Amino acid sequence: MEIIKKYQAPNKTGVTSGIDRYQTPDIFGKTDSLLTQDEPVPDSVYLRYGKPPDPQKGEIKSEFDTLALFGYDIFSSSQSLFNPDLTAVPPEDYTLGPGDNILVFVWGRVELEYNLVVDREGKVFIPKVGDIVALGSTLEKFRRDLDSRLAKIYSEYQLSVTLGKLRQIRIFVFGEVQKPGGYTTTSLATLLNAIYLAGGITNNGSLRKIQIIRNNKQYSSYDLYDLLLKGDNRGDQKLMSGDVVYVPVSGPRVSITGEIRRPAIYELKGDETITQLISLAGGTTSTAFLQSVSVDRVDQNDYRLLKDINISDSLNRAKNDLVLYDGDKVKIPSVYDYHANTVYLSGHVKHPGAFGLSDSMKINQLLSGGDQLRENTYLGRADLYRTEPDGKKSVVAVPLDSVLMGIEKFNIPLRSQDSLVVYSNDKVNRQQFVVIQGDVKNPGQYKLYRNMKLSDLIFLAGDLTKSSYMLRAEIARTFQGKTTDLIYANLEDVLINRKPEADIILNEDDHVFIRQIPEWHPIQMVTIEGEVLFPGKYAIQNKDEKLSDLIKRAGGLTQSAFPEGALYQRKTIAKDVSRRNIGQIITSTSETILDSLGRPVREVHVNFDPVVLNRIIIDLPKILENPGGQDDIVLADSDYVYIPARPSGVQIIGSVAANGTISYLDNKKMKYYIEQAGGFTPDADKNEIRLVKPNGKVYYGGQAASHKITLGDAIVVPSRYKQKTDWSKTLSTTATIVGSLATTIFIVDRLK
Repeated sequence: MEIIKKYQAPNKTGVTSGIDRYQTPDIFGKTDSLLTQDEPVPDSVYLRYGKPPDPQKGEIKSEFDTLALFGYDIFSSSQSLFNPDLTAVPPEDYTLGPGDNILVFVWGRVELEYNLVVDREGKVFIPKVGDIVALGSTLEKFRRDLDSRLAKIYSEYQLSVTLGKLRQIRIFVFGEVQKPGGYTTTSLATLLNAIYLAGGITNNGSLRKIQIIRNNKQYSSYDLYDLLLKGDNRGDQKLMSGDVVYVPVSGPRVSITGEIRRPAIYELKGDETITQLISLAGGTTSTAFLQSVSVDRVDQNDYRLLKDINISDSLNRAKNDLVLYDGDKVKIPSVYDYHANTVYLSGHVKHPGAFGLSDSMKINQLLSGGDQLRENTYLGRADLYRTEPDGKKSVVAVPLDSVLMGIEKFNIPLRSQDSLVVYSNDKVNRQQFVVIQGDVKNPGQYKLYRNMKLSDLIFLAGDLTKSSYMLRAEIARTFQGKTTDLIYANLEDVLINRKPEADIILNEDDHVFIRQIPEWHPIQMVTIEGEVLFPGKYAIQNKDEKLSDLIKRAGGLTQSAFPEGALYQRKTIAKDVSRRNIGQIITSTSETILDSLGRPVREVHVNFDPVVLNRIIIDLPKILENPGGQDDIVLADSDYVYIPARPSGVQIIGSVAANGTISYLDNKKMKYYIEQAGGFTPDADKNEIRLVKPNGKVYYGGQAASHKITLGDAIVVPSRYKQKTDWSKTLSTTATIVGSLATTIFIVDRLK
């Protein structure tokens, strides 16, 4: 009994572990002679998984933990290695379509050169020859058709027809890929190119049943194992515009480790057997022991079956070549694993390893009468793994407490190759936790210890903060997951007066909430810089302090200040916009391309700068005329105000002859400043001109042209060519030039 007291860690108050409930005397109730040398241990023992997990599960699984999924590392290679080869000669069956570039050369008595692009109708036009249909033709057929037409006009000539720039197509990749969606690529792209565009296959995706869907029907299925194991790339088919590459969820998976050349987790396609799995894994090593291949399986009733299979020769393979199921774990042992007259001890013991088997050796002797056990050993159960003479494995649950108390029927005589696994209480018993939230330094989840009190949890959480409300803490406690009670504690009595009755003992899953003192306001700071007498940081005096008050405290504006261009930023606005799910801030246009059917495809990109989002448009001159009025902004923590110096003129940038600053003249219109900048360039988009005001407001189109130009304005003239235009970068450049006067989101519901 003293040994049991030494090594058994007591259960937490009022808690019975899952293993305690599972371990019942009836496993030995009818076995007075079961565990003696006179009668054998049963051929096989099934172990049912329950909650908490059977500790044996972790023991068996551990040797498979380091295995990787076979084949998925191919997607970690550089994407550039898998882009379509634009320099490769197109295959003979390549069909022409809208957007393809055809180069035609004629020499001899006549010399001609044509750079042709197939139009949306699938035709090309050649002077004196007329329209020739290219859509659906191979390059060779197109050459023959062109030759027959040229022969009616010219004689004694040679003809060469080659492909120049290839057309672009639009394809889609869905299913278990990293970045599903639509992609634009060249007409030479294949299934694998598409998967790499989508970032590769996720760990949940199948490598063996990748589908190409064309015209809403499955066109083909690709097994990537053919490429990885055989180098067979015939299934990597060329895609057409509109094709969908679909990667389904992985099929059944099995693991194989041990004396195998390529240990890994493999995906099955059907009824593969152990020998077929060994073939997938590259075969066995020279030291493989095939007379005892172990299979660890969970059957349809959630029972674990451990089985040894002999596949050492053709006769045994034909008889024992087991069909594999999803989740099977196969281990190929080594011929060096076997030691005669040896038993094994592992787990929560002081000296694990192999031990020589002496005559009549029993479990108690292997444990050295208990001296082998470490502190916190779980005495309710150890597992004895045994291989029977016919190769079948059995597992016997051994109550260590009974063995250590000297109950002989549980002190099982050992056999060669027996393996005893001992567990710790931490491994067997379900861990319990409590949660603390609110006004503590380190809120979060903490492990529950025996007799843990509220003060202990607060200490683990780094103690209270100076704003913690001491008169009441709230503890939410659930009973059997059905009802929740609220318990209140006075933290002054707990932490200051140290009244034992106030320090509540915590239960599993208790949630403790520490509130903040009502209307607690920490010191809040704002920053004002630029053209004020005393720039710097200022503490907000009260919740109603406004921008005009701040400028007054900063000594007012300097003589060179330009209040019309004042910048006001609030860091919380971008977060507020994100919470409101505003997904489109600034849109950019992209190059329009044609798919293989000649249909235009338009891509739209969304760009926005969080710094720009944080700006609030203000009219500072109006605010200073009427301090405390409707337009006067109420200050908030971390607000930033910048008062620029008076600018020298009007900025003009973009598609004009000379970008720069034009001296400001009163009552001059936009046309005057554009003329001063040398006028529009040929690519200027006159209908999309932007006028950026000093306070951040933007006018465009007719509004921009008719609006009065004032000192500090910026005129932005965009180009008509929208190819890969990125307005976020363009307007960011504008912001730099005009002194942070870029396009800004106007916050309608700005704080008053």
